[in-house]
Amino acid sequence: MDSTSTRVPAELEQKMDEAIGRYPADQRRSGAMPLLHLWQEHFGFISDKGLQWIAAKLGVEPINILELVTFYPMFRRERAGKTHIRVCRTLSCAMAGSYQLMENFRAATGIERKHQSDGMHNPISISADGNYSIEFVECLASCGTAPVCMVNDKLHETVSPEFVANIASNPKSEIRNPKSPHPLEHRLIFKNIGRHDWKIDIDTYLRDGGYEQLRKAVTMSREQIVNEVKTSGLRGRGGAGFPCGVKWSFIKPDEKKPVYLICNADESEPGTFKDRYIIHEDPHQLLEGILISCFALNARTAYIYIRGEFPEGAKILERAVEEARENNFLGKDILGSGFDVEVYIHRGAGAYICGEETGLIESLEGKRAYPRIKPPYFPAVLGLYMCPTIVNNVETLCHVKHIIAMGGATYARLGRPNNTGTRIVCVSGDVQQPGYFEIEVGAVTMGQLIYEMAGGLKAGRRLKAVIPGGSSAKVLRADERFELKQKQPDGSTIERDMSIDE
Repeated sequence: MDSTSTRVPAELEQKMDEAIGRYPADQRRSGAMPLLHLWQEHFGFISDKGLQWIAAKLGVEPINILELVTFYPMFRRERAGKTHIRVCRTLSCAMAGSYQLMENFRAATGIERKHQSDGMHNPISISADGNYSIEFVECLASCGTAPVCMVNDKLHETVSPEFVANIASNPKSEIRNPKSPHPLEHRLIFKNIGRHDWKIDIDTYLRDGGYEQLRKAVTMSREQIVNEVKTSGLRGRGGAGFPCGVKWSFIKPDEKKPVYLICNADESEPGTFKDRYIIHEDPHQLLEGILISCFALNARTAYIYIRGEFPEGAKILERAVEEARENNFLGKDILGSGFDVEVYIHRGAGAYICGEETGLIESLEGKRAYPRIKPPYFPAVLGLYMCPTIVNNVETLCHVKHIIAMGGATYARLGRPNNTGTRIVCVSGDVQQPGYFEIEVGAVTMGQLIYEMAGGLKAGRRLKAVIPGGSSAKVLRADERFELKQKQPDGSTIERDMSIDE
């Protein structure tokens, strides 16, 4: 069926109605992006008829839908090829040969250097027969296995010339198996990743003690849980490192408005690829952390805002939510506690700015992801739908489970006095063994990360620089010395003059 037709199949409309039902009745506009995804998956692109139909369905103006299509790169106004290839060109993939990979795909598919573009997003090149199309995209959150690409909705890692040559045979998606722990690691969040006996279904999770910390949490008072998180010293693992327990305490115990929890799974910072592995390999750990946090905050609804480029991750989380519901870990009266809670998955559509919490909230409300001005729009006061909202990222919420398990004081003994616990560090680029490493905060130097954990530099390579924290971070030159200040348990500060290798 072509999208110029006004007829929408009953099955598709039912899926759209279910998607709209995830949001409050007076906030139907939040369903705009889910409906756009469903429309494009069915019809191939967003036509004028599609804009009008979705707008009418949600009770908004067509311009409100068009502004999303022109803002979010994953939505298309023109039809792509039957097989659509997206090649990552961000730093790690560029270093691994993504531009040559693009040329190899062109040669294999017969795509000429002609661009079709609606003037809003990256230009798409389409083969003459319409079977293939290709475009460059930004980070796909698999930097340790560069170069990577997506073929339709499937991610492919360490893409080889053989893979490109066989593109016509629709090669199977192959996600590299997670690696075993390094001796310098201290695994909490990643303790199950790489286990040969590990499966992501709820039965495996329950056999390993899964959801026991949720059972424990619902017997505690909300104040006790918040205090444990405060005592732990846990800082946010996704942005400015704000103390998690302090953020939670901004929610008033007698709050009359609905309280929302948002899990920021919009992992799009170049060089970062930890959250995707958590979602793919241990989704119930994340879900348990979310449910404990919801109980502590008296949040009856949580949204997991996941990158649009993670369609398989979204499906994994949807299955995990249903499994948890079947076992009374979410839904009505969870574990006989009298507490009702729902968790919904909401897919983004390729906008980097959605990693910023207020931009993410705007996006979740069905708008362009323009960050809000603070003050007055602090999420804990005026967040989603102008209600109190806590936004934590995937790694942060996973830590909550472990804090309840061991107690805040014990957790606080990991890491440094003012920066506790473990942290997942991602290493990519010209190293022998790129990947992720979970370490105690402050226990491993950058030199150890590069030369011991990541196996040192590739043969013939000389270290020139390190980017320690994404595209906005300072570039550290190999010959540069910098001052490091470390706070000690007694409150004193030690200053050290260091280089990258130390």
